[in-house]
Amino acid sequence: MTIDMEYDLCIPCVHARYKGENIIIDFSGEIRSVSDDFPEDKVKRLVEWVNIHSKEIIKNHIRKGCNKSLNGIKPLLR
Repeated sequence: MTIDMEYDLCIPCVHARYKGENIIIDFSGEIRSVSDDFPEDKVKRLVEWVNIHSKEIIKNHIRKGCNKSLNGIKPLLR
């Protein structure tokens, strides 16, 4: 799964792609948009990841707005 940040949106969100499917989740973990075939187990993991790392995600959002490189954020391990 790849995760990107879109700085120009009115609502700060992360965009994830998995096997050609897309999902957009805001920084509070609310799903804004999801492809019909995005796997439900991946949705749950991504929401969990956003909730766990929200402070780091917000810091990266600020860095992106200042044209600075983003810091890595640990994946969920299971």
